This record gives sequence, C-alpha cells and structure tokens, in this order.
Amino acid sequence: MTTQKIGAIVGILAVLALIAWGISYMQPKVAAPTAVVQGDVNILQGTATSTGDLVHTEHTDYYDIRVVYPAKTPLIVSSVEADAAARTTMEQSLLATINSYKTNLGEFDATMQEFIKTRGAPLALDITYKMYTSPKFVSYKYLVYEDTGGAHPNGYFSTFMFDGQGHNVQLSELFAPASDYLARISAESKKQITAELTKRLQDSGGADTNADMFAEGYAPKAENFQNFVVDGSTLKIFFPPYQVAAYAVGDFEVDIPLSQLQDILKK
Repeated sequence: MTTQKIGAIVGILAVLALIAWGISYMQPKVAAPTAVVQGDVNILQGTATSTGDLVHTEHTDYYDIRVVYPAKTPLIVSSVEADAAARTTMEQSLLATINSYKTNLGEFDATMQEFIKTRGAPLALDITYKMYTSPKFVSYKYLVYEDTGGAHPNGYFSTFMFDGQGHNVQLSELFAPASDYLARISAESKKQITAELTKRLQDSGGADTNADMFAEGYAPKAENFQNFVVDGSTLKIFFPPYQVAAYAVGDFEVDIPLSQLQDILKK
C-alpha cells in the first residue's frame, strides 16, 4: 500500500472519530443518581398514616412501643432546610427516649416475665403530639406515656419550639438579656396553679390547698419551665404530674398572654 493511500485512510478515520465525538458531545447529560433526598430525615423508621403523620412501632412479648410524629412541619412552605432541621431535632429526641425506655426496662428475668404474663398485657411506651402555631414560631408538645410495671404509669411532656430557620428556641431566648423573666413567670404560675388546685380539690371533696407544699415545682428556676410553647399570642407552660401537686391531681397548664410580658420580651 502506497504512502498516499495510507495517509488517505488515516485522514478518513480522523474525520469519523471527530464526527463521533461531536455526536457524543451533543447528547444530553444524565446526572448520576443520588441516595440523598433534600430535606429527607430517616432517624426514626415510621409508617405513613391517613392523617399525614408517621408512626414508629416496636412489638415484643414484653413491651409495645408506639410513637406518632409529623412527616413535615409548616416550615417546609418557606424552607425545606428549616423543616428538615426541626424534624431532625424532634426525631433525635424521640429516639433517645425510646432507647432510654428500653435500657431502663433492663433484662426480663423470670420474675418479670411471669409478672407480665399474669397481668395479661405487655409494658408500653406511647408518644403522641399536638402542634401549635404563632406568627413567629411552630411548636410541638409531645405527651409521653411510660408503663414500666410500677404502681401506675408515668406521664410527662417534651416540647419543641422552632423559629423560621428550624432552630429549637429556648425559653430564655424570648426575653431581653438580664430580664428577671423567671420571677415573673414563677409568680404567675403560682397564682394560676394555686387557683386550679383549689378548684380541683374542692370539686373532689378534698382538703384545702397547701400552696407551699409543691412550691419548689414552680420556683424561679429554668428547669421548672422547660415544657412550653407559644400558641398564637399566648405562652403556655406545662407541668406534668408530681411537679406541682400530687400525682392523683394530674398535670397543669399555665397560660400567660405575651402582652403581659411585653416589657421584658426581646425586641
């Protein structure tokens, strides 16, 4: 084969390669699949319900666990990231509660197994929630019901309040620095709790209220007011059984209009 023929063949192959490259370049690019979905939270494995919530369940011969929590928050309307941040905070806390419950139950020895068999029902952890909204915040109150086989079940609250960025707002962040907000809230809590306790005891034929008996439960300490939400224009504070009265009297709710605290609220 002559040099001229070889050169011609090489030229033709080069042209064909250039054409093939051009066709490949003009083809639409397909992005590689990704396993990460924006805003997805998979801390708790839950099943969707007809109400739009998620429910996480665990069942054994000795205990049942049921946790209901939101699949999304109102924050998703303006920010997927804020919604994901809020749900992550709540689901991490719920998972910690589940793990703590199972740890506290410990090993099911023969005595505990016989106890559960005799009573005819497993122990239980049940958690449900209620949502509250206001112009600045979206809040959640979780009611935690724990049955560990004691004289009676234990019930308490866990609350979260999120701003527009999905930050879990603490009570102190509502008030101006150096303001004596705890004293104001404590005084109002004492007033409302004492009145409600008096009413409940009178309605049930009980003795007169001793206002000082559970005073430590509404003393001006941050831990006494950790369960709170803002509902519309009202600050709601929740007190579980035992905190401010005997277990049989139940839980308490104190409602304080924000207008009543206007002078110490953060501007």
